[in-house]
Parts: sequence; C-alpha cells; structure tokens
Amino acid sequence: MRGLRLVVVALTLLVLAPGARSAAPEEVAIRAAMHDGFGRIAFDWPAPVGFEARAAKDILTIHFARPLHAQSELIASALGDYIVSADVEDAGKTLVVHLKRPMMVSSFIKGATIVIDLKPAPAAKAAPPKPEPAKSEPAPTEQAKAEPAKSEPAAKAPALTPVRLSATEKDGAAHVTFSWPRPVGFALTEKGDAAKLIFHAGGDIDAAALTQMLPALAPAITARDGETVVALTMPKGVHLKISHVGPAITLETRGKPVQGKQAAPPPVAATPEKPADPPPVAVADKPAAPPPSVTPP
Repeated sequence: MRGLRLVVVALTLLVLAPGARSAAPEEVAIRAAMHDGFGRIAFDWPAPVGFEARAAKDILTIHFARPLHAQSELIASALGDYIVSADVEDAGKTLVVHLKRPMMVSSFIKGATIVIDLKPAPAAKAAPPKPEPAKSEPAPTEQAKAEPAKSEPAAKAPALTPVRLSATEKDGAAHVTFSWPRPVGFALTEKGDAAKLIFHAGGDIDAAALTQMLPALAPAITARDGETVVALTMPKGVHLKISHVGPAITLETRGKPVQGKQAAPPPVAATPEKPADPPPVAVADKPAAPPPSVTPP
C-alpha cells in the first residue's frame, strides 16, 4: 500500500508540474507593409521569444517557441503581391504562409519584435526556344481574295468598382476613407517625397473630390491590370498612416507642410547715368564777299 501511495503522489506532481500543461497563447500584434522592392512582416510579442523561419518553394513556415494568438489575415491583405494566405497552425506555434512566387527570406530581432523580410527571388534564365522551320503559306483562293477581311471585335475593358470617399478631422489629423463594396487588398509605400496607396482591385475613385480632400498631397489616380494606384506628393512635415475596418480603408495624414525659406530677390542693377551732352561748337560767321570791282570804260 505504501508503494501504491508513492506512485499516486508522483503522478499527481507530474500532472501539476508547469511543463506538463500547455501554455496559453499570447496576444501578438502583426504589422505588414510593402516597401521599395520588398515586403516586411513584424510580430510584436509581449516578451522576447525564439523562432525559426524557413522558405521552401511557395511556402514560408515560421515556428515560434511559444504559441501566439494574432490576426494573421492582415498579412495577405497588406502583402497581396507576394502572399496568397497566412494561417496559424500547430496550436498557435507555427505560421504557414502560402506565397505567390519563390521568395528570399531574411529576419532580425529588435527587442521583443521579430521582423521577417520577403524579397522576390531572381527568375531563372530560360533556355532560348529552338527555331521552327519556316512554313510556306498556301496561295489564297479566288474566293478568299474576293471576301473582305473580317475585323475582330475589340475586347471590352473590365468595369471599375465605384469607391465612395469621405473625409473627417480628429485630434489634429485628417482622415480620408475609401469605402469599397467588398474587402480588397491594399498597401502603402513611401520613397523620399513620393508615396503610393495601392488597392489590389480596379476602382472608380472621384479624382476631383480626392484632390479637394488632400490638396497638399496632389493625388493622381491610375487604374490598370486589376489595380488602382493613388500617387501622392509628400511635403516635408507630413506623415501618413493606413488602417482599415472591413472594406473601409482610411488614410491618415498628420502634420503640416514645412514652408521653405524664400530666396531674396536678386538686386536690381543700377541704371548708368546718361552722359551729359557736349557743349555746342561755336561756328564763326562767314565773312561777306567783297563787292565786285568796276573798271571804268
């Protein structure tokens, strides 16, 4: 009996040991954005954690030492050019990311934040195609000569989705919201004094209304190849931030443009004084001719 009690006590201690119970998932904030030539994913953990990131063909696997709870769908929404989907698996310890194409993966740690960078892998050079032997075209028949050439109907451009605009101001920041009828992928890129807000769908945006809402950014809109790009000019002192709630995507602008010092106007060249006119030259009167002499007869 004493031996049986010892076994029961040992099993009880093993069950109650901290390592025997699985740790609860930790709340981790995920940030993702497109940059110049690469995409970045950041995991903001409450405390430092170990991890391992590996990419094989079109799948990126990130394994963490502790389980996490996060909104992984934000990754595919922000990096739609690179990523098809991102799902948390293995009881919260593994994030499986399905890629649209092969990627080069790099990572670094800053405090309790883990940063993963994705850059498209260079495409392999394909072998040049073998030249095909020239085919002789048969001579047209008399009927074919007589028939007029048929023109192919032009392909219709896909219809653009109407996008509703609204503007508000709060706490010193201006907010412009692009309300799509359905959720779409988007990304914000910045380079120098230029920025681009990219929507992964063809949208009909009122350019005149957007210019009135963002006069300092001089927005220019282009829509092609299933994407809508809003190009912005970034004045010094203005900062941008993007967020979304469902299909409504909001661009926040904070700060006021810094006006540069105006250059002083160039000095006006002095007009040279006009030289004084020379004094008039005195002309002596011509002496009168003497009267002709008269010879007496």
